[in-house]
Amino acid sequence: MESSKVKIWALGDGIALAAAMGFGGLCFLGRYLYTLGDITQSVLWASVTAVLLFVFADGAARLKRTNRNFTICLIFEVIFVFLFVGVVLYSVFFDFSHYFVVMGQKAEIQHKLVKNITQAEAMFVEYEKYTEKRKESYKRYLKSVADPDAKAMRPSEYAGVFDTSSGIGDEKQIEEEIFIINAELYPSDYNTMKQEATSWLAKARNNVETWNAMGIVDVVNEVEKSKEWLSALVELSAKAKRQKNEQVNNFVYGFTIDDVKERFETHGKPTLWSIGLAVILVTLMLLYYIVSPRSARL
Repeated sequence: MESSKVKIWALGDGIALAAAMGFGGLCFLGRYLYTLGDITQSVLWASVTAVLLFVFADGAARLKRTNRNFTICLIFEVIFVFLFVGVVLYSVFFDFSHYFVVMGQKAEIQHKLVKNITQAEAMFVEYEKYTEKRKESYKRYLKSVADPDAKAMRPSEYAGVFDTSSGIGDEKQIEEEIFIINAELYPSDYNTMKQEATSWLAKARNNVETWNAMGIVDVVNEVEKSKEWLSALVELSAKAKRQKNEQVNNFVYGFTIDDVKERFETHGKPTLWSIGLAVILVTLMLLYYIVSPRSARL
């Protein structure tokens, strides 16, 4: 008989513990999204919540079954139940439900983040188009200056662009000028920056489209780095030497980031999903308390 009771107690404790851990897990996700990635705070709050719920639920069940100090145990039992309900209500209105609140905005958040990522991906394509246009424009200009008729009509312009004393032909000098511009526009670290950006953006797109909760937070926090890449590209175009008589503007790219942080940092009303799931988990945590017989001597 005693062995059977021990098994029942163990089963009840096991169910309560599993439910408390599940409740704590959702609190972790909610807190993690709310703090935009503060994993220490998220683990701490979730752990404390899960432990308190289990202690209060298990304690109330044990106090209900006691055969001694009935009045004192009853008082503590009621206190434990009230504390349990308090922790549940607080969590449901904040951490526990926050994951579902954010999930309710999933489509809009995904749309804005994918838009940001797409713009960032296109930035390098546009920069390379800019550099090609810049090189082609300057090449056409050099050829127009080297044209025999232009030499005759504007000899001073030709002399200002080409080195007439070097003995190097016009075509060769044009190639050298274009080579210099290309080296300035594509320095040795350009490919490294592009590769790192492309890799990060591909990973970010996957996290957003598959709705990886922890990955989403990384994207939200780091999507601003796209502006750093843009600044670096503009700086490259500005630093590239303006060759003789070259008229050109710096690289310009219209890039605006849709900020979605507010959607993570604002608590909303508990959703039907969060309330329903909370009821199920609370029922499981209190199941053994509910079915436990109260001492007949009370």
